Amino acid sequence: MATIFMIETKCYVCGKNNRFPQSGPIMDAGTSRDLDGRPSGMGRSNIYMRVQRCIHCGYCSLDASAGHESYPEIVKSDAYKAMLNNKDQTETANAYLCCALLLRYSQSWSEAGWSALHAAWICDDNKFAESAQRCRKLALDFFTKAREGGGGTSFADSHSEEELLFIDILRRLGEFEKADKICAELLEKVDDDVAEIILNYEKHLIENKDIRCHTFEQAQEMDENQ
Repeated sequence: MATIFMIETKCYVCGKNNRFPQSGPIMDAGTSRDLDGRPSGMGRSNIYMRVQRCIHCGYCSLDASAGHESYPEIVKSDAYKAMLNNKDQTETANAYLCCALLLRYSQSWSEAGWSALHAAWICDDNKFAESAQRCRKLALDFFTKAREGGGGTSFADSHSEEELLFIDILRRLGEFEKADKICAELLEKVDDDVAEIILNYEKHLIENKDIRCHTFEQAQEMDENQ
């Protein structure tokens, strides 16, 4: 079990002090992460502590002591405040979406995409299905922007991992035709056994119009049972 402790941080936007929970090193229990990248074990619940929200001005960030010069003005805006206080989902999901909004303005598209996807996971946990889908659409838009920026890999460790993430987000959104197209194209050229197992499993889920959360472990089990 990871140790939880408190850290004191001065807010980048308002300069006031906050205390945030933080965990020590997390030992993975060996369970399988989700197909969209959500970690397993203690890391699964640790996402609730990753985003920091200033109790004084509402600034949300993975590191409230740092930011971009444009952030103070955005935090004061009506659009930001509306997102921060949205009653259609939990406060933690709102914090991740505010973080994504700020990252969007500084054109940090990859980080914005992951923040929106974290918000989707929070909404999943709390049964806010419609909000979860809106968050996934945002994540997809931001990841697409990251890729359009050029420079090769944008938001994952490899191009194939990016494609696998796109496929799973599209499947979870019910965009089966688009997901299946990417899946088929990648299967024709993939030379990685693990990626091939995941792609075959995704095709199975797509054929069954399955939009639920699934794991790498389930993909491996299906491959072993064939």
